[in-house]
Amino acid sequence: MAAATTLLINIGSTIVIIFVNALALWLTIDNILKYAREGFKTALKTGVSAGVVSFVLGLIPTFVPELAGNQGLTLLFFIINSIVMLFLIKRFYGLRWGETGAAWVVVLVLSFLIGFVAGNFIGMVTPAFFT
Repeated sequence: MAAATTLLINIGSTIVIIFVNALALWLTIDNILKYAREGFKTALKTGVSAGVVSFVLGLIPTFVPELAGNQGLTLLFFIINSIVMLFLIKRFYGLRWGETGAAWVVVLVLSFLIGFVAGNFIGMVTPAFFT
């Protein structure tokens, strides 16, 4: 039962992360850095591809409980996700490596900011529905 709940949480968080990353990627490449005009669809394809990798990596501690909470594993997953995202940005947008790296850094910062704002908003609104 706990694995099923964790799996549902992973699916939900992956869906949210896909859209946050797609929004950050679209804003970064199309609007902030103006490297390309690929549109939101390309950002969404990139976000879905990265989200699938992140979801699969997230399954490992779900089904191998001994690994849950391992900070080294979390760092390894971050590194793997970062490398995958760099290659996906390079592949889908056809940017040079310097542009790809700059876009990735901006996307990372923007994703954290969007996630922070969305998380705080959800944290403030959710108790109103459950109290």
